[in-house]
Amino acid sequence: MARLHALLFFLLPPLLHGQAVPPAAHSELVLALQAIGTAANDAGRDSASQRVKQLLGDVLRSDSAMQARFAGVPITRVDAPDGAFRLFTWNVEQADGTFRYEGALLVAHNNGTELYELQDKTGQIARPESAQLNPGNWYGALYYEVVPVKDGRKTYYTLLGWKGHSQVETRKVIDVLYLSGPTPRFGAPLFTTDNKRQSRKVYAYTAAGKMLLRWEPAYKS
Repeated sequence: MARLHALLFFLLPPLLHGQAVPPAAHSELVLALQAIGTAANDAGRDSASQRVKQLLGDVLRSDSAMQARFAGVPITRVDAPDGAFRLFTWNVEQADGTFRYEGALLVAHNNGTELYELQDKTGQIARPESAQLNPGNWYGALYYEVVPVKDGRKTYYTLLGWKGHSQVETRKVIDVLYLSGPTPRFGAPLFTTDNKRQSRKVYAYTAAGKMLLRWEPAYKS
């Protein structure tokens, strides 16, 4: 399997050739996302995030959702290179310095698309490295890169993510999205540490420090 090296840089996904988000929806979505960062309290941030969910959901339920362009919208997005899905994530910082993550996963099917809301259950996931998760039970993160990995006839989508955790700790995550079956799954036993299989990799470090995590195609094996 290809190796992932601990080097990070943020990649902006290439713009898809398609129709831009309608101007009114674009403006409202930008304002709602900005309001998450400027609201005076948790209630205001939560309200703004709910508005983001509504507006983004309306766009992603449209017939052109897989091709819609989000230029200028300050949201984290990764698109599968093979067109299998689009994944949007954002976070909501709380007054105590912790973060809640929100997300929307749009999966393409032969007869259309299916939209899944991602629900961050970080506080309830005791052992994230071994947990098999799903959209309703998600180890939230902001994903900035997707790397498809083939294993026979199966395709696993490796996700690189940033996870602000608290005022003193930040995390980086290597997760896996697998689309075979009735429901998308997060996590697959593709990683080995100390001869033990893991479903994802989680790296924790001081919030005052930095860690680089990126995909290096040159080291693919």
